[in-house]
Formats: sequence, structure tokens, C-alpha cells
Amino acid sequence: MSRKTTFEERIEVAEYVTKGRHSYSEAAEHFQVSYQQARSWVLKAKDSGYEALVDNRGHHKAEADLTETEKLR
Repeated sequence: MSRKTTFEERIEVAEYVTKGRHSYSEAAEHFQVSYQQARSWVLKAKDSGYEALVDNRGHHKAEADLTETEKLR
């Protein structure tokens, strides 16, 4: 049932629950994500704001550490 979501969609899920007074189950069904994922996004947004919903996975180097080839990519 899970699928890839954008930052904006995660915000929509969080607002659907908090502002719309919907349950996690309703949000999960409406946005086609898992119950656990909907709950996680809402709790993160409540605790740390929407910035916490950004997907920070992957290895990122600082701009100064990039080679010319990496900068061109």
C-alpha cells in the first residue's frame, strides 16, 4: 500500500489529520500510504515542524568537497 511521496504530499497528510480532524487510518486510506507512515509524519510535523518531513536519505557532500565532475552532475 505504500508509495513514494513528495515533501508537499507529506505536508498534506499532516494537515489532513491535524486541521481536518481526520484519523491516521482515514489519512492513510485517502492518500494511499500506510497507517504507520501517516502517523509518523503527523508526529514529526507536530514536534519539529514541516522541515522534519524532508527526506534526508542519501549521502550528500558539502559544496566545497565536490569535485568538478560532481558539480557538473
